[in-house]
Amino acid sequence: MNLIIGMEQRNGKVLLTFREREIVTLLAEGRTSRNIAQYLSLSKHTIDTHRRNMLKKSGLRNTAELVVYCGEHQMI
Repeated sequence: MNLIIGMEQRNGKVLLTFREREIVTLLAEGRTSRNIAQYLSLSKHTIDTHRRNMLKKSGLRNTAELVVYCGEHQMI
């Protein structure tokens, strides 16, 4: 079932920015928001905002679903 309805897509995939792809790749490695923030020299709040935006764009319910989706669609 396609959970992604009404989101900006290309070839059936949700469009993520470069930074969002970077963050989801780091999440897939098992990193925490705090660790990603330190690694990218950003605030934890900024990372959490990117995570929320990606979930909203995709219509997915949690970060695990987002990581799986991105992996299945060769986005990471």
